[in-house]
Amino acid sequence: MGRAVRRACGALLVCGLLATALAFYTYAPYLDLTVPAGAVTPAAPAAGTTPTATRAEPEHSPTARAGGSPTLTTAPTAEAPNDDRPPDLDGGEPGIRLVATVLAGGVFDVTETVRLPAPVTRLSLVPLDLRPAGGSLRSAHASVTDLVVDADDRSVRLPRRKVHRATTVVVGRATDRFEVRYRLHGTVRVSRPSRAGRALGAVGPLVSGVGDDLPVAMSFPGEAVSNLRCASLPVDQEACFAGRRPNVRVNRNLRHRDALVLVQLDLQRAPRGGR
Repeated sequence: MGRAVRRACGALLVCGLLATALAFYTYAPYLDLTVPAGAVTPAAPAAGTTPTATRAEPEHSPTARAGGSPTLTTAPTAEAPNDDRPPDLDGGEPGIRLVATVLAGGVFDVTETVRLPAPVTRLSLVPLDLRPAGGSLRSAHASVTDLVVDADDRSVRLPRRKVHRATTVVVGRATDRFEVRYRLHGTVRVSRPSRAGRALGAVGPLVSGVGDDLPVAMSFPGEAVSNLRCASLPVDQEACFAGRRPNVRVNRNLRHRDALVLVQLDLQRAPRGGR
């Protein structure tokens, strides 16, 4: 008899618990939740202001993972105004203005307009040293053909029009103004693997012995140039592209000792032609 009573009480207790649970799930959405006394509530935004949402730090962010590798970003570089004027040197101050156009065969057609600090009777010409360029250009050898030198608007007689090593040109009457025109060979390498026509080239002054700090302004007319890198500058200043095609240029005057520019090229867009 006692066992039957205990079973009946247990069954009633289970039924009561089930009924309570059913009532809670049925009426919970309609319960009025009140904030207990002393609890802190978020402050309402002032009239006329917009609440600011707090955004969680992304998991891939450098500050979100201790010890993780930060995402590399390229700092913007100061660019010259995006007009179509080639770089120039102020007034009659000493310097070199170099204009280089790449041709379809991977040859640069170059003109250097030179103003020296003082008149000279000899002009030193040295082919570009490509060792600082690195990569596939490190072992390349620059050479010059079709050389023309004008001194103070007078044509200079040359023993030869090719330059493969350091050469001195005797100009006769002393002057500080020169124009040197030539074809630069051996400084372009086709990029592999890559799309057809993509290549990397290098350009720098042929005129030498003029002082390490002589300013050099460089421009690259045409549609074939897609990027420029000043290989002799500190890493954070190497990006030096300015302007827009067809009038791309270096975004600053370089010192003569730093005037080595790597040029990203699309040779399929380069013109053919010759002197």
